[in-house]
Amino acid sequence: MKATTRISNALAIISMLIMLAATGCNEDSASPINGMQNPDQTFEKPAPYSTVIPIQGIVEDPNSEGKAFYAVGGTVTYSMTPVNRKNGNAYHLELNASGTLKPVHHDGNVLTFSEHSRHWISVSEDGVTFLTKGYSLDGAANPMILLVDFQITKDYVEVKGVQLRVLKGDIDTIDHQ
Repeated sequence: MKATTRISNALAIISMLIMLAATGCNEDSASPINGMQNPDQTFEKPAPYSTVIPIQGIVEDPNSEGKAFYAVGGTVTYSMTPVNRKNGNAYHLELNASGTLKPVHHDGNVLTFSEHSRHWISVSEDGVTFLTKGYSLDGAANPMILLVDFQITKDYVEVKGVQLRVLKGDIDTIDHQ
């Protein structure tokens, strides 16, 4: 009789251990009564995601009438943070861009750019938005800017094109044609 009692007790203990292992015993798990999360649990804001993307291409010098070109080489580090908003998907976008424009087969100055900028953008759930950002160039004989076209979705940012423009007035009034 004692042997069967010991076996029964051992089986009961093993069964309880299996049940505890299957259901877990985490303090932050859902309540077994109503399926609600612990009301004292705090939630963090979504973390921004960031990455480095290249800026590359060959651009025509707008002052040369098609006779001079520059090789663009640089990078943009971007950080995109979701922002809670009722209409659409809003994001806070930070861009850190820097690079050089080197003359291709002609004498000329190496031009440089470096800038940090912040933007508020809205992207639909399955959509795309575009942003054209102008970067002032250091070292240019005539005031020029590098226009960089960005394609933005809720999952990524990429460079879609680059071009040089003569700066006519303020950089905020760029002629995009």
